[in-house]
Amino acid sequence: MVRVWFVGIAVVAVLAVLIVFGLSSRVKPTVKPFVSPRQLLPYVSHAQAREAICATITTPPFGEICRSEFDHVAKDDTERIDRLFLMLTAAKADKTLSDYERWLLAQLVVATLPVSESGNSPQAFRARRPSLLADIGNVFGTPLFAQEIKTGMSRAEYHDHLLRDLKAVKEHCPPAGDDAWVFTAMCSEYSWVNGLRQPLYSKAYGERGGWCVDTDEGESAARRRYHVRSVTNTKMRSENNFSDAAPGVSNHILCHFSCGSFACPERGDTTAADRVSQDYTERGYQGPDFLQQLLTAASTTARAEHETPRIEMGSGGAADRQLSDCEEKFDRARDRCFTIPPVAGEHTFNACSRQAKADYLACLEHEDPVQHATIKCDDVYHTISAKCIPIPSERYDTCLSDAKAQHQACLQASTRRP
Repeated sequence: MVRVWFVGIAVVAVLAVLIVFGLSSRVKPTVKPFVSPRQLLPYVSHAQAREAICATITTPPFGEICRSEFDHVAKDDTERIDRLFLMLTAAKADKTLSDYERWLLAQLVVATLPVSESGNSPQAFRARRPSLLADIGNVFGTPLFAQEIKTGMSRAEYHDHLLRDLKAVKEHCPPAGDDAWVFTAMCSEYSWVNGLRQPLYSKAYGERGGWCVDTDEGESAARRRYHVRSVTNTKMRSENNFSDAAPGVSNHILCHFSCGSFACPERGDTTAADRVSQDYTERGYQGPDFLQQLLTAASTTARAEHETPRIEMGSGGAADRQLSDCEEKFDRARDRCFTIPPVAGEHTFNACSRQAKADYLACLEHEDPVQHATIKCDDVYHTISAKCIPIPSERYDTCLSDAKAQHQACLQASTRRP
């Protein structure tokens, strides 16, 4: 009898331990990665921003970019610059990444790309030939809809697209329900002329506001619920990116516009926005200051439906064209998505953005079949070229060359269709 009693006690004890262990494992909170806006561009240096992100997230694709081989990317290291652009483009299709992680990834790539050291401007020199990247890649950040960009546009038209992306983010920052915000705009350009690297352009602008944005109380609130809405737009091509470019000119361009926001614990007097601008451009750069042009155009042009403001370019050109019906519908759809309050949830916002892009592509299929086919072929190219990222250097160019050949075959097949 005593033996049975001891066995019963032992069974109960084991069950109790298992129940407690099971409950503790099920209710164990998941700690989401968070990097304070105070530790990111443009409020700290590139090295500090990279260190803060890499110390917080080590899962792919962050772990790949945080490897020591990317600690110091040289300005003439076209292969690593290509890989960074490709990794950012590949994030477009990565459904495992949250909106916040996509935003941090854009910050990490920008922080890893080379910039000027103290304004030094070394002589242009012959580097490895520019990449074999075929054309363009739009990385859709939180809203998944940077405007699709057609092949062969002029530089002024490209800036027109960037302006519309910038305005979509900035004019809805912060979204309804949030009263503290951090707005960031960053643009970088890496150029080659006949294989000679040119002085790089890189600028970053930020503004933050809300009474608790720079307080410990605000930091705790942001850590609990930080909403991010962003657009990251990249343009890469092996030669003659723009229809009005000089022969032999190639560019890699990245622009990132984001709004991070949250609700303060208690409402107080909204403080004036704190603004900061950082210039990492090399001396000797002769191109336009396009981030400043975009910010000026966005702040001085009154918002009007279907209106596309004129952007004066450094070379005297301008973007002054009528939007197509598809572009107008797209802009209206994007505005509706940006007015969705964060309390509705990330899923609602992303569903709206995916529908906006799908409707845009469906419209293009009827209005501009060639552009529609080009976008489809670009998507195929991005999927294929993303597989080149982990390939060793000796086979990297061959992999990209194969991707480009398939992209060209897709374009040729599309143009042959009746």
